Amino acid sequence: MNNPTGMKTGERYIIENVEGAPEFRGFFLDGKYFLHPELLTAVGWMDGDQFMVDQVSSVGESAFPGGLAGTIIDLTLKLKDGTTLTLAEVEVSAQVDDPADQSSDQANQRLAIQNPAQAFLIATTAAMVVVGYIVGRLLETRRGR
Repeated sequence: MNNPTGMKTGERYIIENVEGAPEFRGFFLDGKYFLHPELLTAVGWMDGDQFMVDQVSSVGESAFPGGLAGTIIDLTLKLKDGTTLTLAEVEVSAQVDDPADQSSDQANQRLAIQNPAQAFLIATTAAMVVVGYIVGRLLETRRGR
């Protein structure tokens, strides 16, 4: 990315939130603003030094009418209302997992009981299967007499 924003290509930046200002939970990467690393759809972008964002408020209205949130110069976002927020570079590291460890972790997660309600449901189902089997065997022996 070019200056005057101060952001570098390939680097991730967050907007440091301050009390009373609109909250920004996403991050900038290569001139686009994303909400989550898993979501590849940008909700905002840079147009020169202007930060354009397509964000809806909790009541369904555009959080920034016209899409312009503000301008970014030297890693400082100045909102249309005059509020200034600082951008901070975020260090991102990729974690490389051993496939063997991952498969055993996945197997353990499948076997793990997540909460007491789930354990109760499993125990109740197992008890019903056992009772059904016993009742079936009893009926079978009565008919065989």
